[in-house]
Amino acid sequence: MVNIVSLSQSVNATVSESGYAGSFTVKAAPCAGIATITATASAGTYTITGVAAGTCAITFTDTFSQSVVLPVIVTTTTGTITIP
Repeated sequence: MVNIVSLSQSVNATVSESGYAGSFTVKAAPCAGIATITATASAGTYTITGVAAGTCAITFTDTFSQSVVLPVIVTTTTGTITIP
């Protein structure tokens, strides 16, 4: 699980599979408007950035159709404290 606690915060996630050296297909459409995901220069490493509060899931699939789902939670807390 990735927990992002402020907008524009980025978290790196590394996807790997024992004995597998291929690439992964990323299905991030469920996170549209909540988080963005971009591949980094390092194979299997992705940067996930919070865009708006919400929950979603990113699915990574190998060439053998084996998948793993990464839940993403973006939370934001704003408010005003008034001292009388």
